[in-house]
This record gives sequence, structure tokens and C-alpha cells, in this order.
Amino acid sequence: MNKRIPLLVGGVLLLAAGAVGTLRVLSAESPSQVPTVTVPAPQGMAYADQVTDPAREPIPVDHAELIPMTVYLTPTCGCCSNWIEHIEQFGFEVTLEYRVDLTMVKEGFAVRPELSSCHTAVVNGYIVEGHVPGDVVRQFLAEAPPVRGLTVPGMPVGSPGMEVGGRVDPFDVLTFTSTGRTEVYSRHGRS
Repeated sequence: MNKRIPLLVGGVLLLAAGAVGTLRVLSAESPSQVPTVTVPAPQGMAYADQVTDPAREPIPVDHAELIPMTVYLTPTCGCCSNWIEHIEQFGFEVTLEYRVDLTMVKEGFAVRPELSSCHTAVVNGYIVEGHVPGDVVRQFLAEAPPVRGLTVPGMPVGSPGMEVGGRVDPFDVLTFTSTGRTEVYSRHGRS
């Protein structure tokens, strides 16, 4: 019973932090200095009434400058942090937007529940949902097709950020449109 209390208290504090927009993070290294991390509340999101899928300006694969990307994630997701480390290795400069509940983010960006994963990124006007490999994102941005974005639905083992030893379960990267149409963009984890 006592082992469950810290988790419950932590969960309540996390929910309260999301509601007010600020979370204080305690560091074991320096408990006297308590940094403040801004965790925007979900109510502040502003979405366009019409989501469109225009082609964007291509970003060549050999583009040398850092490419800005915003990633929406929950404050407690470890695999999201692992994916962010992965994606930064492919030339992305990541800005983090923490949300306690990502439902509004996903709905606002036309990510249907069957296409969703644990985090949502925005880059060059495209949505990158879930554990999409960085090289695939770079190739996609170079092609710049008229779709809403890319997704790896769920959280397949072996996808970037979801590594478990050498195991790689088969998974597909899909393109998707705002109307819900999907196509396989690339296949992974198959012999």
C-alpha cells in the first residue's frame, strides 16, 4: 500500500501542474535550487478550422542547417525523450511542448486515433506522429508530398526510441491526409 502512495501523489501533482501550466522539477543534485519548467495547459491551443494538405517547399536531404521541429509530448514519457535524441542526430532542432493530455493536439492536427502514438511533432508544416525514423523524415521532407504527414501508429518495439535489445518488430511508416487516407511510405523490421 505504501509503495502506491508516491505514484498517486505524483500523478495528482502532475495533473495539477498541467491545469495551472507550471511544473516544479526537484533535482536530487541540488535540492535548494528548484528549477521551473513551463508545462502549457491544453486549453491554450488554437487550431485552424480547416486542415489542408498542401505540398510544402522541399528541404533537401543534404540541407546543412538545423531544421526546426516542435514536439508535443507528456512530461513523463521516456520513449519520447529517446526519440527526440534520435531525431536530433538527423539535423533537427527540437522545441518541446509539454501537455498532460495530447488529445487536443492530435485532434487539432488531424491525427486520427488509429494513427496516433505517444508524441506528435510538427516540422515544415507537416505532422510527424510517433516513432518515425529520422532518415525517413529527412527523405519525406525532401519529397514534400501534398499530405498531412507521417505516422508510425502505436509504439512498435525496435522503432527509434522503442529499442529493446536487438529486437525489431515489423512496422510501417504511413503517410496520412487530413481526411484519413493512408499509404505505406516505408517498411521496417522485415527480413
